Amino acid sequence: LSDATSGSLFAFIVFLIVTKVKIGNKVLLFLGKISYEFYLLHGLMIFFINKFVGIEKPVVFCIISLASIIVLSTIVNFVQKKIITFTSKKTQLIN
Repeated sequence: LSDATSGSLFAFIVFLIVTKVKIGNKVLLFLGKISYEFYLLHGLMIFFINKFVGIEKPVVFCIISLASIIVLSTIVNFVQKKIITFTSKKTQLIN
């Protein structure tokens, strides 16, 4: 399928998930915490999955893309928080 069809299918799946989940749910809070990392990494991950994995079925592509972006965003968020914590403690020792 075309890129426009795949993008529309991805948006529709996300819409279905969001409408079925109550606001304030732990899943939505988690996604809110990693949303910036998700935003920064989604284009890169979709490019790499499309280029190197080459999945033909749009639904499978969307599921694998979404799962891999969430995992990578979580890892980047965790590492970023550790770096900020470490540097802030080091800065407090200097002052």
